[in-house]
Amino acid sequence: MLEPSKLCKEDMPLDECNVCKKAEGRYKCPACLIHSCSLDCVREHKIQTGCTGIRDKTKFVRLSKFDDSQLFSDFTFLEDGGRVVDGIQRSTRGLVPRIYPNQYNIHSLPHWLENLRWAARKRGTNLRFLPMGFERRRINKTRCRFFKNPDNGAREPEITWHVEWCFDNASCADSLTVFTDESVPERMRLAEAVSKYIDADDGEGGAENQMLFYRSAGHPNIALLLEAEGPEKNTAAYHELDPSLSLRANLRGKTIVEYPRIHVIRKHHLHAYSRIQTCLPDLNQVISTADARLSSSGAIETSYLGCDFEVPSTDGSESE
Repeated sequence: MLEPSKLCKEDMPLDECNVCKKAEGRYKCPACLIHSCSLDCVREHKIQTGCTGIRDKTKFVRLSKFDDSQLFSDFTFLEDGGRVVDGIQRSTRGLVPRIYPNQYNIHSLPHWLENLRWAARKRGTNLRFLPMGFERRRINKTRCRFFKNPDNGAREPEITWHVEWCFDNASCADSLTVFTDESVPERMRLAEAVSKYIDADDGEGGAENQMLFYRSAGHPNIALLLEAEGPEKNTAAYHELDPSLSLRANLRGKTIVEYPRIHVIRKHHLHAYSRIQTCLPDLNQVISTADARLSSSGAIETSYLGCDFEVPSTDGSESE
């Protein structure tokens, strides 16, 4: 048996009521361990001391007194904390101020990325973005900018694409030379965009010798393949592009994750690549599914997340 001097407050037997001092204590407060004899004394104790009567679950417990009940208490304490955090997150949904005026919620894309995705969708391109932290999301420089049309003075959107050019050097197995263009205008023809590397005489990017393999073949014997994304990504597949058309025309009907990656190969190596036949979507259907409305002038006008565009009719009058 412990000596009286070594008894701690929790070990002391119930004595007289510490509130009324008249009766024997029958209850012990879980919070401050004060003895009380009745419900009236318990209430009076809480009024006088401001005690909550709730045990302090974070109070230090000596290892000699740590038993299964204490372990269970700690476990439920952690579970309670998780429930509180989850409840706060649920209750604040829709109440957190939006970072951007037209942002759907705090977890949606920034305003300018929504504008970019919508502009790409109006061109028949399904543009997707990776979460923050991915390398492709960090380095992507694709932008949707506005310029003034000299003919009518209207502000019109134009996408400048971040493009990766992957030169599959067939003369050396497992060799891949990659160049990056951070701003390729969507109306530029692919043949013109890639010629800056193939026809470079000054060794642009330090790969003059590597480009001899393609330069010797000549532009008519070079093929451009776009890496397939989306459902087609389950297997290595590619879309064959038309170098005589613009980048905008070639990306129509394609799914792009962040930015296009275009492989440059010789045509006699096409048999080694699995190619996908692309069905171009009807732009009228694409726009109508995005809540487009017909204006009085007959043009399709769309306002989405603060990005106002006027899309010309798609009867074939638009030139790529």
